[in-house]
Amino acid sequence: MLYERLKEILKDGEKSISSISRELEKKGERLHRLTLSGYLRALKDLGILEERDVAPLKLFSLSPVVDSDVYSILRRELEKVDKSQRDAVGVYVLSKILNRAVTERELEKTMIKSAATGISPISKEERENYKKMGVPLEEGERMYRFSGDEREIFESAVSVLSSMVRDLMGLRGMYPKFKQKKLL
Repeated sequence: MLYERLKEILKDGEKSISSISRELEKKGERLHRLTLSGYLRALKDLGILEERDVAPLKLFSLSPVVDSDVYSILRRELEKVDKSQRDAVGVYVLSKILNRAVTERELEKTMIKSAATGISPISKEERENYKKMGVPLEEGERMYRFSGDEREIFESAVSVLSSMVRDLMGLRGMYPKFKQKKLL
């Protein structure tokens, strides 16, 4: 129950311990600050929350991979890609991850448009082969592949994939997440 309330409080962005405590109190949940601090740190150690020091505060936010699957993580990463390449990069990355063509349902989950440049449907024969290999397909469901020039989207695809790996492997503390906002 406390976890669900914290997710609700942090869904809009990072907050300090004091701010979280005030929000919990408004919802009828009274916790000592030290208890809350320990709970938040435990959630951080589990990878559920992220912590950022902005002296004298510690700011907590939800980890980007909380309650996520590969489709939602990819969808979030694709938002950073130029709109003209977004759909093609999405199909390219997803097909590399899955090592096969991508289904219509998978395109819907990632909000990729199948009519975009660089995406084309596979043949019925190829689709039947995937079905024989155990790929779950609904009757008449199409599958798509990347058909554009790989050189045009490669840099964006690598950026998306590396960002997904960093998030999923818990490497967030190994690279700078925020740009410097204060002059040295």
